[in-house]
Amino acid sequence: MISSATASTGWAADTCRRSAEVLVDVGGLLGSVDLGSLEEDEAIELVRTVERSIRALQAVSTAIAHRLDERHAAGGCLSAADVFSCAGRLSSADAQRHSRRAGLIEHLPSLATALSDGTAPVQNVDAVAMARHKLRHDQRWQAAFDRKDPIIARRAVQMAPAKFHTWLSRLCQTMSDDGETAATEQTQRNGFRTWITGEGRVRGSFDLDALSGEIVRNAVRAEAKSLGAQSRLAGRAYHAGEHHDASALLSLLSSKSGPKARPLINVVVDLDTLRHGQHEDSMRYTSGGLDLPMSTIERLLCDAELRHVLLGDNGVPLAVGRTQRTATSAQRAALRVMYDSCIKCDVPFDSCKVHHIRFWEHGGLTNLDQLIPLCDRHHDEVHQHGWNYRLHPDRTIEILRPDNQTWVALALPNAEATRRRNDARRRRWQKRGNVDERRRLSAVE
Repeated sequence: MISSATASTGWAADTCRRSAEVLVDVGGLLGSVDLGSLEEDEAIELVRTVERSIRALQAVSTAIAHRLDERHAAGGCLSAADVFSCAGRLSSADAQRHSRRAGLIEHLPSLATALSDGTAPVQNVDAVAMARHKLRHDQRWQAAFDRKDPIIARRAVQMAPAKFHTWLSRLCQTMSDDGETAATEQTQRNGFRTWITGEGRVRGSFDLDALSGEIVRNAVRAEAKSLGAQSRLAGRAYHAGEHHDASALLSLLSSKSGPKARPLINVVVDLDTLRHGQHEDSMRYTSGGLDLPMSTIERLLCDAELRHVLLGDNGVPLAVGRTQRTATSAQRAALRVMYDSCIKCDVPFDSCKVHHIRFWEHGGLTNLDQLIPLCDRHHDEVHQHGWNYRLHPDRTIEILRPDNQTWVALALPNAEATRRRNDARRRRWQKRGNVDERRRLSAVE
């Protein structure tokens, strides 16, 4: 007689084997399709179907990892990380991601459902696992995080990985000690070492927290840019790269007067956060996309240059400079408030070019209502392959194909958050006004 557990195990193994055979058959079938004859709409639908199937398979792997870790905790088998590393032939890091993903199932059921349905990108699920791990210092923080399961699952389905990661990071800050513990932990892990090779060359490595790393990168970039300008003025060829970055670092270190200037760190902070502290729609990040604790911002403000960018209700800046070919620092600051990255992808804003919607050589002006950030690849698409953009007054952007047909229309990324901030500000003012009125009436009585 076969026990129910044995029968269940046998059925599961048999089902997995038959599923694998079906997948092989599907792969063979897709391989026989003449993909060269696909129309664009057909290709888009096929990509959606393939990606959803991949996510569904990843959900199965997560469920298996969850069961393996349960048995491992009871002392019954190998850990999920060991099994996926050996049997799945994955790297240790990828195998560990399976295990962390599995640990979310019992804490975040809505997210687990979205993963099993194939609607949540696995990158977003991994971001949730890492975010929850960073709240491990206090069980109350993790409990507050788990209670947000429905909204986390909804945003994980709706948002692209880069945007979701930013939103998730700010959510965690509202539940913890404003990121202080995490920031301190990251700083304590900073390290730097050098060694001499057999050829007599000196090599080194450093491992820095995000803010320290941004300070180093910005300082080297600024010095490399200065050295490049000097080379071009002298008529010498200059090609940006690691060699010139090394020259810039040596130039900074060998300056007789010490560091030539304070490293530039651009920090975007909304006025409500400065006045009243953290709120749901706080903006407090560096130009590199790093979210900062308020204590760090307050320290930086002790000796900083402040630039005021006034936003309207729809998130569009109202007061900035203009009138030259290259975007001014004020215009770049305004664009940085509106956009974290390239219009079409997630290349960070600081790595983008500021593009004129109407080309400068065709009479375009360097006005804010004509400027958008584009990475090198998508900037080349405009100038070499005929793609173009149409910018509306509310900064909704139409991306136009080479045949001048609209491919997609994109709203201003922070417009909704700006409206929420303005609504919350109006409610606070209204509440404060009601309180003042009640005090006045009490005084009269």
